[in-house]
Amino acid sequence: MADYELGAVARLISLHADVQFSQYDLDGERYTIGRLTGVCQIVVARPTISRIHARLERKGSHFELVDLSRNQTYVNRSLMSGVHVLADRDLIGLASPEPLLRFVDSDPTVITSGRLRFDREMMEFTWENQPIELTPSQL
Repeated sequence: MADYELGAVARLISLHADVQFSQYDLDGERYTIGRLTGVCQIVVARPTISRIHARLERKGSHFELVDLSRNQTYVNRSLMSGVHVLADRDLIGLASPEPLLRFVDSDPTVITSGRLRFDREMMEFTWENQPIELTPSQL
């Protein structure tokens, strides 16, 4: 069974009891993750988590994860550097590689990794930044 359904919004799924809620629907533009209740929309009650640890921002058809902490943020058990564009089923660890959250994309066909890219707004595929000509039925 899939963690998403057609027409659903992207969401974060809790993987640990320290995360306040079991699921967060991401239907807004910006979310903060941290242990500071009343300020962070996604609260993780763990002393190693910064008060405001990270930020999720919607950028077009995808979400970006930004580390705001000194305690580090991990994606798929790898230390994050800079901004990370989240992909379906990415695992997010805060202050350790242990995953605390799973990102679930409501449209996992929108992929921006590698050399093949799809621009949803333009309805255009590119390969190495060169447009690919497709007929309407191929698209």
